[in-house]
Amino acid sequence: MNVQPKRTITIEVDEEVARRIEAEGLSVAAEAERLLRRRVIRPAAPGEAERWAEENRAWVEDYTRYVDEHGSFSERMRRFR
Repeated sequence: MNVQPKRTITIEVDEEVARRIEAEGLSVAAEAERLLRRRVIRPAAPGEAERWAEENRAWVEDYTRYVDEHGSFSERMRRFR
């Protein structure tokens, strides 16, 4: 794997977003890099997202039903705090 050097940047976020980030225990740097990488490194080809959604529609609907009935994994984990 080709490891690229990192560069520090500063961002400002809304106070509510900051509280939620802390509450979820998220890594701001990791999440920001993941989202920005998706945006600038590999933009989706025209129609790619729509094709993916159609190809995975049944799975997404099944998963949504499961979460509606049983809750998500993170909801179950929060009960142990």
